[in-house]
Amino acid sequence: MSEILVTSLIFMLLAASELGLGQQQQTQKPQQQNVDNIEMSIYDKMFENMDVNSLLKNHRLVDSYLKCFLNEGSCTHIGHEVKMMIPEVIRSRCATCGENQMRALKAGLRLFIVRRPDDWKRFLDVYDPDRTEWPHIKAFMESDD
Repeated sequence: MSEILVTSLIFMLLAASELGLGQQQQTQKPQQQNVDNIEMSIYDKMFENMDVNSLLKNHRLVDSYLKCFLNEGSCTHIGHEVKMMIPEVIRSRCATCGENQMRALKAGLRLFIVRRPDDWKRFLDVYDPDRTEWPHIKAFMESDD
């Protein structure tokens, strides 16, 4: 689980927060920590009209989720759920993502790497320390939408 999953999860979380889904998820009783328990339709809905550029400009929100994903701070319920998905998203390069998720993920990765290169490196250090996934992620990110 490398950069793609991490970044996609960031954008899912950012979108959830922007749409109020994160707050709804936080008030629900936490489910058993299993990727199968995550309702992907919620994430599909998050990408319908998401403006990745605007979300990345919310530094407070991005920083909060980065701390969660990098084990440097606490996580909201939805942040924890997304963090649990990161390894699979990276490994599979978001194979189960819908078209909107793929488009948002690719756009988000491109912007995130340019705007926050030090944080990108920190993600790689945690989720792809040997950089074995990076070539695949880069190819995914640069592929046609």
